[in-house]
Amino acid sequence: MNEHGEKLNVQNPRAAAQPHTHKQRPAKKQPEFIDNRPEALIQRQINLIAGRNGASAANHNFNNAPYIPTTNIGPIQRVEPERLKSLGEAIDEMSENAPEAGVNMWTISLPDDGPQIILLGTIHNSLVLQEMPQGPQLVQFLQRMEFSKVFTEIETDIPNAETLGNLEEQFREKSGPEPDKHADRRGWMAWKLKEQARSTEHELPIRKYKMDDIYKSLALSGSKSDSRALETEQTRDIAAEQSWIDRGRTGVKEDDIKMGSADQDLVMESIRTGNEKSHWKKYAEYLKQGIDIQNIEERNDQWVQTDMSEYSKTVPTLWIVGASHLPGLILRFGEKKAKIEPIRL
Repeated sequence: MNEHGEKLNVQNPRAAAQPHTHKQRPAKKQPEFIDNRPEALIQRQINLIAGRNGASAANHNFNNAPYIPTTNIGPIQRVEPERLKSLGEAIDEMSENAPEAGVNMWTISLPDDGPQIILLGTIHNSLVLQEMPQGPQLVQFLQRMEFSKVFTEIETDIPNAETLGNLEEQFREKSGPEPDKHADRRGWMAWKLKEQARSTEHELPIRKYKMDDIYKSLALSGSKSDSRALETEQTRDIAAEQSWIDRGRTGVKEDDIKMGSADQDLVMESIRTGNEKSHWKKYAEYLKQGIDIQNIEERNDQWVQTDMSEYSKTVPTLWIVGASHLPGLILRFGEKKAKIEPIRL
């Protein structure tokens, strides 16, 4: 700003100072700033993939089932094998810049001052949360945040805050695989003591309740929100039935849509540590074969068409979903021109 209170040109402050009688030199071109933060890299990659794949998933050619359960839940849709393979290629590409540590959580800011959705990836069992490296920080985040709505995949009975107790005191380090008793006697003894302590913890709330139910309980404890769901048992059954018909038509057998035990272990460990790069890459391998494990991508298409007109534009909405849903949801919201960033605690 000059002495008269007038704004100066940021690139060439002299140009706005006082009029000159002599010819001005052209302003020097400023070097282009390239944001190479991981979250900026993945946002650019999402935008690139979305632009290459076309508009939103709703514009793809689906064979829609006639049943639409409520005005708040999107229509059940079919994802053709070629679409699955395309998604697999995109997720494989996106995995290159995905976080290698964290809590499997992302912010989705919809355009035109639309609502903000926080996606939180989970596992539908109780075997991982206790050993998550950043578990205590995630517990604090969920307790302290205010959410306008809190969704899980389906409605379940959740424990209350009193039942959960002080979760931060229930975390511990992962004991790891059993060492060779003869080659490393001292290491084996230390491991054994940890396992003995673990055997007495089965009644702890952090081991007794499913991760998604714990997450939802924590999120609701600090929010004036009702418990919500993205789907119903009925929509799940319809999707499963249609998927069974599809597999029969294409010759895909039941065993072909199950993740192998070694792959399951890798995914579980990746979710525990927040290594989404490893998780997404493995998940993409199945999609590229035209395999939609547990109808994940069909359900993702349904969820992104959920009626969001009642979502708050000032207080975020939380979606707690299986962690394998995240890359497909991120791609779909990217197609809607959303700003997408991982949350780091």
